[in-house]
Amino acid sequence: MNYFWVNQGRTWKKEYEGNFLWAPILNEGGKRTWHWDTMNDLNKGDIVFSFVKGHIVSAAKVISLPYNADKPKSFSQWEKKGVRCDVSYNLLDKPITIKDHLDNIIPLLPSNRTPLTELGDGVQIYLTKIPKSLGNYFMYVGNQFIILYT
Repeated sequence: MNYFWVNQGRTWKKEYEGNFLWAPILNEGGKRTWHWDTMNDLNKGDIVFSFVKGHIVSAAKVISLPYNADKPKSFSQWEKKGVRCDVSYNLLDKPITIKDHLDNIIPLLPSNRTPLTELGDGVQIYLTKIPKSLGNYFMYVGNQFIILYT
């Protein structure tokens, strides 16, 4: 099992309601983007932490392998062709406020392709793999997940 971090600002509600993650294959310039390509690294049983407006609000369990899928009708941006992965979202009773845990989180962040700045603000990326130590920290802080995923 691997851990991932997804930044879901404007897509959060639709992805949560539909139990999926989705990213385009190409950007507007016709090029691939590493943080969208990361969708292809997801495997069944992986855990994806949802970062929304400064908080980890959910841990989603990946329930399907990634597959090609057109952009959801409710999404107004991005190219039509994309990759989708079905997930089962589990909301935290109490979201984890990143800035309240920053001293513990910063040392656990990946050295490259990090989802956060040193000030605890989200970096403009979609999906990135995170170290097991950071995933385990979130599982510990959001202790209801331990029962769900062990």
